Order: sequence, then C-alpha cells, then structure tokens
Amino acid sequence: MDDGSGKTTLVSKEAMAAAVASASKKVRMIFFNACFSQREAQAVVDKVEAAIGMNTEIGDEAAIVFAAQFYSSIGFGKNLQQAFDQAKAALLLKGIAEEHTPVLYVRKGLLAQDIVMVESEALKKSDNVTIMQKIKNIFS
Repeated sequence: MDDGSGKTTLVSKEAMAAAVASASKKVRMIFFNACFSQREAQAVVDKVEAAIGMNTEIGDEAAIVFAAQFYSSIGFGKNLQQAFDQAKAALLLKGIAEEHTPVLYVRKGLLAQDIVMVESEALKKSDNVTIMQKIKNIFS
C-alpha cells in the first residue's frame, strides 16, 4: 500500500481483514486481482461472503480478461459460481492457460451458487409471474 508519502509499505493479511471488516457492513465480496493474493482472500472470507485471490503470478492480460468476464457475469445476475466459471472459461477461450490461478473462497456455511450480487430488474419483476402469464402477456 501507499504510505502517504509515495512509498509502498507491506500490509499483513490480518490488517487487511481488519480494514475490510471495519470499512462497511455492505461489502459482500473482495476480489484480489494481484499475484499471490490467495492468502489475503482466505484471510478476509470470514469477514465477507466471498473472496477471490490468485494462487500464483497472474499475467496482465489474464487478470484483465478474468476480471472483465467475472464482473460482466455478476452484472447480468449470475451467481458467484457461474461468474467464476465463466471467467475461467473466458481465459481458455482467449488461449490464456491461467485458468487455475484464480481461487474462489466462500464463507463457511455459504455456497457460491447461492450468492447473487446483482439481481436483475427483469428477474425482480417476474418473480410472481407464472410462465403461462408471461406467454399471455407476449401475445396480448
């Protein structure tokens, strides 16, 4: 981290977890898109619902492709497991053999497939509408 004078200083994973926990009760997930950030992700997952870290070095292109697809999937209402899997698939589709570098951690007692960060407006509006009602609405 920047120490305020333009110099960098190391921060322990415990300090990072404490900072996250005290920052906001609304933080649900943390994405450490940096090399060797697996331990940080593991350290904060008891403070948030989920965290992503990298278990080794990650190339710039891989980090960009993975993050772009992950956040796109989240934005379209996919659950964390789907978003994570789609982001790994995006790496493979681009011919980037770093799909095993990102690691997803979920707080004990939760499942990644049950965590949805963004609920789409279409889904909200259709919760109480049956398939037959939707079909009738299309043709009326």
